[in-house]
Amino acid sequence: MQTAGIAINEDNSHFFGSRPPEAMTEAGLRELIDHYAGPLTREVLLNPNAMRASYAARTWEPIWEGIEFREDGTACHRGMELKPRGARWPRNAQLLHERGLNPYAVWLAYAREKGLGAWLTMRMNDIHSVDEPNNFMHSAFWREHPEFRRVPHRFARWQDAALDYGRPEVRERSLAQARELLETFDLDGLELDWMRFGYHFRPGHEAEGRELLTEFVGQVRALAQQAAARLGHPVKLGVRVPARPETAAELGMDAVVWAQAGLVDMVVPTAFWATTDYTMPIRPWKQLLPASVTLAAGLELNSRAYPAAPPLRNTAEMVFGYAANYLWQGADRIYLFNHMDSETAVATETDRLRILNLAGDAAAIQQQVRRHVVTYTDTVQDGREVGYALPVSLGTNQFREMRIPVGYAPQGAVQAILGLPKDAAETTAFEVRVNGVPCPAAAAPELAVAENVVRLLAFTVPDGAVGDGECVVEVRNPGNPAQIVWAEVLVMPKA
Repeated sequence: MQTAGIAINEDNSHFFGSRPPEAMTEAGLRELIDHYAGPLTREVLLNPNAMRASYAARTWEPIWEGIEFREDGTACHRGMELKPRGARWPRNAQLLHERGLNPYAVWLAYAREKGLGAWLTMRMNDIHSVDEPNNFMHSAFWREHPEFRRVPHRFARWQDAALDYGRPEVRERSLAQARELLETFDLDGLELDWMRFGYHFRPGHEAEGRELLTEFVGQVRALAQQAAARLGHPVKLGVRVPARPETAAELGMDAVVWAQAGLVDMVVPTAFWATTDYTMPIRPWKQLLPASVTLAAGLELNSRAYPAAPPLRNTAEMVFGYAANYLWQGADRIYLFNHMDSETAVATETDRLRILNLAGDAAAIQQQVRRHVVTYTDTVQDGREVGYALPVSLGTNQFREMRIPVGYAPQGAVQAILGLPKDAAETTAFEVRVNGVPCPAAAAPELAVAENVVRLLAFTVPDGAVGDGECVVEVRNPGNPAQIVWAEVLVMPKA
């Protein structure tokens, strides 16, 4: 059984915003890598930019440019007062620069010293806080060229204000930054993060955009090959793209074509942000990609049962559930996004360490409690409906089937878990079958669930009812109308 391992993404603000000024030293920088260097960590991917760079870049302005830092620790940018953590990020980045330290050079060198793949990951269209036009995160390019935005005639959501890669000026600006990264740093790979924020063309112009992005990725590939010649070792190219091959292609990010053309070495299908996706088709991806391409299953920090549901911060058991499914399907890596070492992190430090030490090892996962939680797909083309299994309302004698992937066949006790909202009647009861096998009601376990879930119902799944792959949970409501807002399959290994 393969030991796939883990890839970890460190974002552009976390380190600077979560550490005190005293940690802006080479030792402080190295400590971050130590936090990620678990026994299964294969690559650390370090993000140097959103709209601006977190180091003294030549092509994009540094994050501290134009900010007034005051002696009392407050800061102001274009008339906007920065929140304390917001001020800490650019100030700490500036402190490192003043002390002659390029954090990304230090991190890359130390990651390699620790035996890790040392990558940079470039956000291709980050639009955090674009509802605040004067926010310090925004580039002058974005502010001064509203005509370059993908939907310039409206602002209904952040993605409307993303830059339009149909414009040559936008592509050239990003290509210049990719060139700088590849010419400046000694790196093992560069990832183009197309999922920040996942929409790069005017609605209805994605088909022509596919050709433009394929050409763009080819240009970056050529730059990576030049970097490899300069450095004397391979420099790989990776991409983060939507969870499904067809969705990626529909949105202009045709990772299958890129991989088949030899342009990329790693592909990371992933959700955007709202939830971890429980049904990514890793096996079809594996069949479409050349064997030489590393396929990394992207996991987000939170899980939501449906778009309007409150998020639940992932626990180790939930990550093990996702990982068991994707490793069984053939993933070469479990890729952790927003799973950092503080603030933006999983539920507890214990959970973080368990994930780091276990989540990329299929054999180890099967010895752990794992939760296979129903979520949804959060990225689709403009004009398409987001599909989701929950919530579901069941009238008297109505039933619903839910197909839940589990990956490796359970080797212990299994329960089907259903969550009810606050207005559920105390007498609510269901009849449940899994793969057609009746499942008697059981005492509900203590589980972390979303805040809209006030009561859990549990059902014992008989031994042998669930095998490899997916199972079908059938719920029939013999009583008064009721709603289900949470569902999962809980696997508990033999002691």
